[in-house]
Amino acid sequence: MKKLQVKLLMEIAGIAFLVFLGMFLVNWVMIELSFVDKNNYIEMIWISLGLGFIVLVATLFFSIRYSLRQFMKPIKDATEVANHLLQHISGSKIEDLYSDNEVHFTNSISHLTEMLHSLKNVNDTEKIRLETLIENIGSGLVFIDAQGNISLINRTFRNLFNVNEIDLLNKPYYQGLQSPDIKMLIDTVFITEKSDKITVEIPFELENKSFYVAGEPIFSKDNIWKGVLVVYHDISEIKRLENIRKDFVANVSHELKTPITSLKGFAETLLDGAKNDPEILEQFLQIIHSESERLQRIIGDLLELSIVEKDGYQLDIQEVEVVSIVKETFAILHKKAEKRNVALVIDREKEKMFCKADPFRMKQVIINLVSNAISYSFEDSEVIVHLNETEKFVTILVQDFGIGIEESVIPRVFERFYRVDKARSRAQGGTGLGLAIVKHIMEVHNGQISVESEVGKGTTFKVSFSK
Repeated sequence: MKKLQVKLLMEIAGIAFLVFLGMFLVNWVMIELSFVDKNNYIEMIWISLGLGFIVLVATLFFSIRYSLRQFMKPIKDATEVANHLLQHISGSKIEDLYSDNEVHFTNSISHLTEMLHSLKNVNDTEKIRLETLIENIGSGLVFIDAQGNISLINRTFRNLFNVNEIDLLNKPYYQGLQSPDIKMLIDTVFITEKSDKITVEIPFELENKSFYVAGEPIFSKDNIWKGVLVVYHDISEIKRLENIRKDFVANVSHELKTPITSLKGFAETLLDGAKNDPEILEQFLQIIHSESERLQRIIGDLLELSIVEKDGYQLDIQEVEVVSIVKETFAILHKKAEKRNVALVIDREKEKMFCKADPFRMKQVIINLVSNAISYSFEDSEVIVHLNETEKFVTILVQDFGIGIEESVIPRVFERFYRVDKARSRAQGGTGLGLAIVKHIMEVHNGQISVESEVGKGTTFKVSFSK
């Protein structure tokens, strides 16, 4: 605007100078050529000034009008552009409410600014939502651009593989991703531009993890190739549960098959005529009775395990006196201990200790642990139950002095049907389900369970109940 004012002033001064100079020259010529009497010179000057003024005003009018048109043209053009943008963004026609171009232009720019600000807020919100979704989705995501460089990895992927963005971003996928199978999957998607998927095991420090990996080609709305999205689904837990199920079915079949085969075989032998020999009859009937009891124990333990593993299983939590529960357990198992000449000992800090637990399930835990300790103890040894308490827990330690457990198999002792010494366990009437039941009972109590062992010296199981 200031530039326009300076320009107009310069034009006015120039025009005024030219008009008055022209009038002066005209008068001088007319006087010199005697067209005008010198006595009328003053009158002629005034007439010339009047005519010059009229010419000046007319010239200024047309000059200013032209200059204003030239100045307003870009404003008008900009207003039309702003209106067009507003109409495109809002999707509706923008009415021309102002006749004043400058006011109209200001109004259009104001509306456009507000709308662009609103769009920016919407865009920022959607961007935050998308980033939050990508970062917190339960599967690992890797986006590889059209040039084959890694351009995005989410938090789940970083946590799964313990990597930093700096180490992978903008690197070719064949350098950043270590698994040959996944590299081949990405190669296939790049070549065929079609989805592909594989199941792969990737080694970690302590174990192998299983992943279901899907490669998806990414195209824009205009069907322009943008790259490949690789999705990692961690199915390690599903695989583990599937293997447990397979092992469980195989173990149950095996455990049930053995007593059933014995029952069938001895029954057939008796029916074939052995029943006529009283001595053989009694021997076979005792074996049949023993095998039927074993079968009953297996079925009973399976039912117990299914009960404590059931979702929503409710405990009968009470104030339990722990020392009396241990003494009742010793009374139940003293005959088994006597057969192996194993002494049962209580080592306690106080005469009475209390905790919050289901008394029936707590007794079941102690019976299983003490019974196992007796089975795996050396003869003429002892099983010691240590009772300790802290501000928050009552801890029960069941210690035996027996064959012990190798460190490599300690994590497996709580698996169904797993036995440290199969021959000894079966001879003692064990089903291989006792410790699995103990583990699940402690889990529903929100308690703690652990084991320490040394081969040839013995094993100590530790369980803690909240007070």
